[in-house]
Amino acid sequence: QREMLDQLQSTMAVIEGYSEHVMDAIGAEIDPGYLEMRDRVEAVRDNQGTLASIISRLLGMEMKMRQYRQGKAFCDEVVERDGLEALNLVWSEPAAMPDSTELGQPTLWLARVG
Repeated sequence: QREMLDQLQSTMAVIEGYSEHVMDAIGAEIDPGYLEMRDRVEAVRDNQGTLASIISRLLGMEMKMRQYRQGKAFCDEVVERDGLEALNLVWSEPAAMPDSTELGQPTLWLARVG
């Protein structure tokens, strides 16, 4: 069950990261100020107070935000290295999804599926 949970979390991170990657790419094309706004939103998220941080942990939001960031970092690195076509391989079959190790080291995933 632990292995299945790890794979589910990795899959969710990729789904969320892919969405964020595409949103950022389109946002930057549509509005040159988009990336600056995105950076400001991230800064606000990162600088929450102690009480907000405790509440976030209790509600599981901290883990969710970590998932977003890890998934986005994975997607951004894959696209930077090999392009969007390479990233789209995650949708080719269930076995193409990265595992938790590959999620943190996209080059391992690229070597396996690319």
